[in-house]
Amino acid sequence: MVKFLFFCLFCAANLSFAADGSDALFKDVKTRLICNLSAQDCEASAGGQKALFSVARRPIEAGINELKISGIARELKNPSIRISGVSMDMGNAQAPLMRDGQNYAASLDIATCTHAVMRYRLEIYEDNEPSGLFVYFDLRKRATDRNRGEDAHSHHHEH
Repeated sequence: MVKFLFFCLFCAANLSFAADGSDALFKDVKTRLICNLSAQDCEASAGGQKALFSVARRPIEAGINELKISGIARELKNPSIRISGVSMDMGNAQAPLMRDGQNYAASLDIATCTHAVMRYRLEIYEDNEPSGLFVYFDLRKRATDRNRGEDAHSHHHEH
């Protein structure tokens, strides 16, 4: 029973560690995500705000995909999204977030890596400041990409 309670406490501490914005918990792609945007819609909350993230095509693949964010109750000031590599630093890709009725929308242009799986973090920014509303997703390299080598969206990285 003590081991079980210790395990529960450990898990709760790790979940709160991830909720405060740290990517360290999910850096290893073998660590299962609480919600993977590549597989399902994901909800995020921060500062009393909630947002539901969804994409047009699943699983998420390299290239263009449409993102929709719903549930934000207020008008965001100069909103954008930032996509950053978690399992590997690939820089930050930014895109404007446009108001679409009660929702926000953006076109994602996601790069893939030479690794079979790349973990990303997608976050809403307001006036170039992080909002705290973010989700994670895994991008899996397709077998066809591996067979033909690099394409326009692939990037090489030295370790």
